[in-house]
Amino acid sequence: MLVSIIVPNYNHSKFLPQRIDSILSQTYQNFELIILDDCSTDNSAEVIKGYAQNEKVSHIVLNEYNSGSTFIQWQKGFDLSKGELIWIAESDDYSDPDFLQTMVETFKEKESVSFAYCTSNIVDGDGHPLNRNDVASRIPEGVFDGVQFVKRYMLSGNSVWNASAVVMRKEFALQVDKQYMNYKSAGDHLFWVELAEMGEVAHIGRKLNYFRQHNNNVTPAKTKDGTTYREEYQIFSYITNKHDISNLKKFRARSFYLLRIQEVELASEEVRNELLQLWDYKSWMKTSLLRLIIHVI
Repeated sequence: MLVSIIVPNYNHSKFLPQRIDSILSQTYQNFELIILDDCSTDNSAEVIKGYAQNEKVSHIVLNEYNSGSTFIQWQKGFDLSKGELIWIAESDDYSDPDFLQTMVETFKEKESVSFAYCTSNIVDGDGHPLNRNDVASRIPEGVFDGVQFVKRYMLSGNSVWNASAVVMRKEFALQVDKQYMNYKSAGDHLFWVELAEMGEVAHIGRKLNYFRQHNNNVTPAKTKDGTTYREEYQIFSYITNKHDISNLKKFRARSFYLLRIQEVELASEEVRNELLQLWDYKSWMKTSLLRLIIHVI
């Protein structure tokens, strides 16, 4: 099975050699490598050009203007890909040599799997382990019905933390509604939800991916300005409107987000109040008090 590996990059020249070398050294070698740079302001272009003659590299695209979204880069990679499977290998992460071999075996065993993902090691900017576990470590290893996976593991946040840990079937990925490209923070959450709904989801418990946390990550900035929680509300609404979700599960999911909104550092209290209103804090409080009273009685 040919795998198209997409590396979307923006200002990660420091990490690119380790990222790309960890791909080229995979034990599974039936792949093409597509490297996309979103008009980086560091020396990423020079680093990328150093791999231009490698036989595995099928495309190098250096944008003249910044697209403003990694998800737009994802779609560009999809359009260029020739493989039956796709791996979005984020430019600041890296992988175990057996990652791709392990993922591909899953697809060979079950044609109904829309995507497979492994558990990740969480590391800092220098690759040192952080005292933090991937949320996937709490999910059993195995193959899940996609809709049940969404209802159980994707309602209270995104349990597929890192795209680098995922290999997907291109046939299904191309059917995902392109609205995820309009998102600035949680587009991957929406993408995995819609992809899961098309088949089955396989989780491999082995830690074969290295998910890097460092100061250049986009996520913290999007959390502070409220973007993440606005987009997560849209995804919460999408799931609850489309699927039969119990009131208890809805309550628990809303509780998760509202507690985070109250605790997390935001740009201002105005942003916090706006988010609390969006997530209907007053109604949630009434439900919480009612549940408490019933429990006491």
